[in-house]
Amino acid sequence: MMWGITALAFAVIGAALVWLVISTLVVTTRVRATGTVVKSIRDGHGKEIAFRPSVVFRDNVGVEHTIRGSGGSNPPRFPVGSTVSVLYQLAKPDDGMIEDRIILWDAPVGIMIFGVFYAGACFIVRYWLHKNAAATHL
Repeated sequence: MMWGITALAFAVIGAALVWLVISTLVVTTRVRATGTVVKSIRDGHGKEIAFRPSVVFRDNVGVEHTIRGSGGSNPPRFPVGSTVSVLYQLAKPDDGMIEDRIILWDAPVGIMIFGVFYAGACFIVRYWLHKNAAATHL
């Protein structure tokens, strides 16, 4: 049982590392532009309402593009009129994304910390169980 929990903790750490590598690739291989939130799109209903930003930006040749934020929040994290950083590929600027620190960096680091905590706790518990089992067999 303890090995399974430890393996799960290391799987979580590995997934967070993959997420960080992908985030690094996204940030280093895409072009950065400045965009403006032009509206907040309401998604969901009832208690599940979230607001996704709609952002307008100009690519490197001056063509205007509109993208939607991939995630929503309530209250809106990006108010109408605010300036955001946009990452896009030169070949596909309409597939751009808001450079969101929470999605790119904070979430995977938080998940990694969670995994390291549980992996460490598993090793401590395993050590304690092993030490107590050895002491009772003396």
